[in-house]
Amino acid sequence: MVEKTVPLRELFDTALKKQNYQVHKHKKRKKWTTKSGFYKVQKKECKKCKQGFTWTYRVTTPNGDHTISRTDLLRLKKDITDIGLEWFVIDEERAKKTAKESHHKLDILR
Repeated sequence: MVEKTVPLRELFDTALKKQNYQVHKHKKRKKWTTKSGFYKVQKKECKKCKQGFTWTYRVTTPNGDHTISRTDLLRLKKDITDIGLEWFVIDEERAKKTAKESHHKLDILR
């Protein structure tokens, strides 16, 4: 028995005629980089804050990317762990700099 190969264009044409297809929209995803040394944590500028920045944690859900922001890194850690999300150090050296900048010890922020 010989299998018949159907050109891809013909498959598309029949799908269009029968309206048996789905359109997938692909969003351009931002590349998240972590300069803080902590998993999914970034320092973002904030003109409304006294200190001039906030700490944000990226959360990916089926509805898209969301962020949780706090002005204090320790408070952000507490809120993230209370929700049940992951919090850990990726880069030790960067995490030390971040801890020093936020006026906390690295052992407390682990």
